[in-house]
Amino acid sequence: MDVITTLKSQFDTFPNLYDISIILPSISNDTPDAEKSSFEIGATPLWNVRASSVTFPELTVGTYSVAYKGVELSRPNSEITGERKLSIKFRLDSDYTLYKLLLKWKRNYGRDSGDGEILDILDNATFNGYLGTIIVYGLKPKEILDSGTNNGLPDYGNTGPKWTFTKVACTKVGTLSFARESSAIIELDAQFIFTKYTIGQGSTSSL
Repeated sequence: MDVITTLKSQFDTFPNLYDISIILPSISNDTPDAEKSSFEIGATPLWNVRASSVTFPELTVGTYSVAYKGVELSRPNSEITGERKLSIKFRLDSDYTLYKLLLKWKRNYGRDSGDGEILDILDNATFNGYLGTIIVYGLKPKEILDSGTNNGLPDYGNTGPKWTFTKVACTKVGTLSFARESSAIIELDAQFIFTKYTIGQGSTSSL
């Protein structure tokens, strides 16, 4: 293959070309105090969160066996199998705002103190206000992203696939570690559970 053919060929897809947007819950169960009053969960959604990796859930359609003329066939049933769990490895900002917001999000559902109190919000009329949204955009390397907005969301008209996770609860925030001999960035593993996600620019596919 010569140079001209190579330059004119389509761009390849790379795993590091993606953006993440997070819409935080609008309600916080956290007890206000001097340390936590410096930021407000849900006040400003976090756009383009810095993350090292995203692990998507693998949800599959269940099957059952049917015998037909001596041959056993598999047919789909109505069961969706797999965990509705999303894992993200975040890169922390210098003032730890993202870390504090994730902890506050997690405390919407339980206290991480020794008593392990579970908060009863399921019967609350504003239950959805305790949940957030996570959107992952796959970027096209040959397109320049528009910096405009679309109904309050970034206008990524030139992106590839888009994964939208709705009614999301943060269930785990990893611990931090420090070392004097290294100046590497600090990464934080966080896990989320969700009710539904869609794939594509619209709701063309959802589970």
